[in-house]
Amino acid sequence: MIIIERLCILRITRLGGLRWLLLSLEKIGKRKAHRYYERMRYLLPRFEKCLEMNDYVEAAEKAWGIVSAFVNVYALTFEGREYKNDEKKKRKLVEFLNTVLPFDDELRKLVEDFSRGHVETLARALKGLHTYFYGGTTVSEYDAKHYLSYAKILLRILNEYAMVMSPR
Repeated sequence: MIIIERLCILRITRLGGLRWLLLSLEKIGKRKAHRYYERMRYLLPRFEKCLEMNDYVEAAEKAWGIVSAFVNVYALTFEGREYKNDEKKKRKLVEFLNTVLPFDDELRKLVEDFSRGHVETLARALKGLHTYFYGGTTVSEYDAKHYLSYAKILLRILNEYAMVMSPR
């Protein structure tokens, strides 16, 4: 738990130079974790561009891609494994958010505003964006816009956590 507390402090204070904290963890999956982090960095500006162009369908897929990559950075850093199944990724995201929520005021406010503090609801909405891309969901365009506005903030926060966890 102390590692998670320090991880939150690093993200909140943006002291990226203190990566030694996480480098002391098991180094299994180091290259893969970095590749997933690079994937996040690749998708984030494209996600923002899709939002600017009001292409909500494409933005929804990019948002889930960033979340998916983040979950694998997190899982590889702390467990030495990656996840392929979307439902397992959603559960892992919930686990991560519940772990850092007590230490991160910005994240807590986001979850409170979106879903009255229910992390599972936020994770379900993000996964719903993924199925929205394929047309396999009842999420309306209005709901997708609403979810994406919160996703934009969350993805920035997740990117900061991934930056601290990324081994390079």
